[in-house]
Amino acid sequence: MTGAKKFRSDDVNGGGLSDEVPAPKSGAMARLQVGEKVAREKQVWCLLWQCGLGLRESEIACELGWQRRTVNNYLNALRDQELAYKEGRYWLADYAS
Repeated sequence: MTGAKKFRSDDVNGGGLSDEVPAPKSGAMARLQVGEKVAREKQVWCLLWQCGLGLRESEIACELGWQRRTVNNYLNALRDQELAYKEGRYWLADYAS
């Protein structure tokens, strides 16, 4: 995004007050839509389930097109829910769950 675009109230209501609201900064983190976190966790878990030998964080990140840190957060959430576990560098789906 080049420059910070500002949205004004008169853009919506055709005039009136010019209460300017700054657009999100380009470096700001995007917010997930309702249910998107669960869908992403399921995406990671399904990938682990499909590869029974285990996957490294970097492999998952490459496959999904996400940052490695993002993948790490989802893997840790899955581990906390006892849906995945780590052996050495490899993450595996917990089939008993």
